Amino acid sequence: MRRRAAILLAAALVAARAWAAVVIDAPAPPLALADIRGAIFSLDEPREGSLVLIFAPSGQGEQAYAWRDSIDVEAGTRASESATADRRILIVSDLSRISRPMRGSLRTRLRERLADVLLDWDGAVSRAWRGEDRGRIVVIGVSPDNVVRFVIRGNATGENVRRAAAEIERMAELSTMREAAALPPGARPTVAVADLRGVSVTSDEAAILTDRLRVELVRAGRFQVVERERMNAVLQEQGFQQSGACSTDECAVEMGRLLGAERIVAGTIGRIGRTYTITARMIDVGTGRIIADASHDCRCEIDDLLGGMAEIAATLARGAE
Repeated sequence: MRRRAAILLAAALVAARAWAAVVIDAPAPPLALADIRGAIFSLDEPREGSLVLIFAPSGQGEQAYAWRDSIDVEAGTRASESATADRRILIVSDLSRISRPMRGSLRTRLRERLADVLLDWDGAVSRAWRGEDRGRIVVIGVSPDNVVRFVIRGNATGENVRRAAAEIERMAELSTMREAAALPPGARPTVAVADLRGVSVTSDEAAILTDRLRVELVRAGRFQVVERERMNAVLQEQGFQQSGACSTDECAVEMGRLLGAERIVAGTIGRIGRTYTITARMIDVGTGRIIADASHDCRCEIDDLLGGMAEIAATLARGAE
């Protein structure tokens, strides 16, 4: 009985090793394949964004397209505009079981679809990445430094797609943190965030959205952001007469000067009919010049604006570079 159990365990371990060709948080295997137009994609080429590879067995092209489209939708709703722009999704099609007479018609169909598909004619790359698990789609996330960050097997179910979107978001955050860590201390200016001035929204709602904007600016990794508690303490000590919100750039600059910040973010959140609108601007405290601005409109419930703060922060960070 024990011998049989040991044999079964050994067989399971061998199967697991065969299936798990890539290892999470380990360097990715080599990859260099051509698409239908003959353009070569290689991991050796430098890139800034994360990569999602959808390894599709022969005959499962439609499921691969479903994966790609579902990730675009789900991840796009979670990520900031910059993270979405830096992400690339590629389908790797294992064509080793396609007979040579059928390859011509396959090329024609792929040209008609104009699909972003890499063609693995002998299946060698697919085997190196997904092992011998050749009956299911395997989705693999690769960070910009070519490290495998996640592996998901199976069809594009709601649970699998949500997990993939969350992992893509985590890859973007890890990439941002690495970039920020590489910056010298003097390259990250000190930024204060004044409370967004509310128009047709409550002061509590404006304060909550301001806090989220502050958090998203920290996540952007480009700034040293002054904490709200420190802001309140310093402004009270200095006898600053305004509330946490400023209606003019002069007021914002004075607030930033008292806080010792190099830059300050100010703006408004308002509602017109059923549409909420947010505007924000980043001001150089020394010169009073607006160095970046951003806006976000949403015909939605006010709590949906929390997600829009990532877009505002990303736009301000890009404009301030």
